[in-house]
Amino acid sequence: MVPAVNVRFTPQSRPISGLALRSVFDPKRTRALLLKRWFEYSLWSLSSIGTQRGFVMALTIKQRGVLGGVSIAATITVLAMSGGIWLSPGVLTPVDDLENRLAFVFSWDLLVVFWLLATIGALGNRRFLSPEDIDGSGLTTGTAEAKVLQSVLQNTLEQVVLTVIAHVACAVLLPIEWMAALPVAAILFALGRLLFWRSYHRGAPARALGFGLTFYPTVLLFALLIAQMFLAN
Repeated sequence: MVPAVNVRFTPQSRPISGLALRSVFDPKRTRALLLKRWFEYSLWSLSSIGTQRGFVMALTIKQRGVLGGVSIAATITVLAMSGGIWLSPGVLTPVDDLENRLAFVFSWDLLVVFWLLATIGALGNRRFLSPEDIDGSGLTTGTAEAKVLQSVLQNTLEQVVLTVIAHVACAVLLPIEWMAALPVAAILFALGRLLFWRSYHRGAPARALGFGLTFYPTVLLFALLIAQMFLAN
């Protein structure tokens, strides 16, 4: 029998009066703290609903495997991208004008788009060499290998679209000191796609790390964009 796992978030209690007092002197910092509090209370509220109604989240072995993989990916993403921004070596930051920013991000995004090219080529090659798959998924049921390649291609296309949009937006909107996060995100994307592809046939727990290394850098970049827009106001 799978043991039950209680998922519950408890926000740290801070006096609202203290936040209000700090807002007089540092409104930007206070807005960021309020956003953090809102996020904590949102998680706490969602988890409390399940607890109050007597629901307990029972995770299967595969779910725990996925949770472990994406947790490792999230940790690697935060540490790597934070380190890139903190160290901000010259090779990871462009000259601060729009033309150089865009050239910088497009050059690193070759690592991202390459995996779309690779998955399209792999599926096309498989269909060419296989009599069962040569007519395409619209006309045949397809072999197991072709279905795996099709799934990897579909997921890669979705990830590439989100990633490129996030990277271009960051190149235009983020402070120059934060631009070092983009090369790190591109490298994590490439590593994640490789792990996801090679591990796909082994099931969800095996490919969770690769998925997370692909997805979480994009999530973090969107979070940086939202934070920058919030603080700019």
